[in-house]
Amino acid sequence: MVNCPVTSTTSTAPAKFILFGEHAVVYGYPSIACPLLQLKSTAKITPHCSPQNNHSRIIAPDINLVSSLDKSNRKHKLVKVINTILNSLNITSTFKDSIHVVSDIPLSSGLGSSASISTAVIKALNDHLNLNLTTEQINKFVYETEVIQHGSPSGVDNTVIAYEKPILYQKDYPTEALSPPVPLLFIVANSGTPSSTFNSINKFTKNYKNNKRVYDTAMQNITEIVREGKNAFNSGDYKLLGQLMNQNHEILDALGVTTQLTNILVKTSLESGALGAKISGAGYGGNIVAITEKEHYQEVSSALAKISSHTIITQIS
Repeated sequence: MVNCPVTSTTSTAPAKFILFGEHAVVYGYPSIACPLLQLKSTAKITPHCSPQNNHSRIIAPDINLVSSLDKSNRKHKLVKVINTILNSLNITSTFKDSIHVVSDIPLSSGLGSSASISTAVIKALNDHLNLNLTTEQINKFVYETEVIQHGSPSGVDNTVIAYEKPILYQKDYPTEALSPPVPLLFIVANSGTPSSTFNSINKFTKNYKNNKRVYDTAMQNITEIVREGKNAFNSGDYKLLGQLMNQNHEILDALGVTTQLTNILVKTSLESGALGAKISGAGYGGNIVAITEKEHYQEVSSALAKISSHTIITQIS
C-alpha cells in the first residue's frame, strides 16, 4: 500500500453583483460592485497516491466534466482556464493532482461565476502548494482567466471577488474599498433567463458603435451616478442609493439592456416597498438587485419570489 499522508486542500470564493456602472466599466468608467457571500464556488485539490495515476485532472460535476489536463483535452474552456492558471503559476509540469470544482452560482447570470471559480482554484493551489500569493497577485491571475472567458473583461468581477469587499472600481485606477456605517440590505432576484457576458458585451459594443453620441452621454450620466453612489454608500444613505439605482436602471433600459421580465422584477420591487431597483450585470436577462429598508424586505422578497426563479437577501456591512 502506498502511504499518502498529504491531505486535500479546499478553498472558496463568492459571487458578486454590480450596484452601479455595469457596461460603462468595460469602457474605462467607474463602477461599484459588492460580493455576494450567499453563493460560492468551491475548489478542492486532492493529491494522487497511486504511481499509476500521476497526471493532473479537472472534475466539475456541475457541467459533467471529468478531464485530464494534458494537451489533448484543452479545447474545453474550463480545461483551458485551469491550464492557464497552472502555466501562470509555473507549475504545469510539476502539478499532478486532481482539482474538483463545484459552484452554486448560476451560469450566465451576471453574478461572476467564472471569476469565482478561477479565484477558488487559485486560492486552493496557493494554500496547497504554499505559494504565498498576495490577494493582488491572485486577482491578476484571475483576470488572465477572465480574458479567456469574456474576451475584454473590465476587471471588476475578479477584483471584487478576490478581495471579497464592496469596491469602487475603475480600470487603471487604484481600487477603493467601500464601507457603509450601517448595514445595507439588498435583494438579488434572478429572471431565469441566462445571459452570456461575452455575447452581451459584444451586443452592447455593436450598438455603442452605431449610436456613439447617445451612448457617450449615457456613460457620462452613469459616471455621475457612480460618484454620487459612492458617497451614498459610504454614508449609508438608503434613500439616495435607491434613487440612484432607479436612475441607472432607466439609462440601461433606454439603451436596450433590459428585458420585459427584468423590468417586471424591477417594477415589482418598487411596488412592494423597495427604495430602488435595477438590472445588475451584463443584462439581456440575468438578475436585478433591489435595496430595501429592514421593515420592508419581507414584502419585497415575497413579491419577487412569486415571479423570480431564485431570490437572495444579502446584507452589506
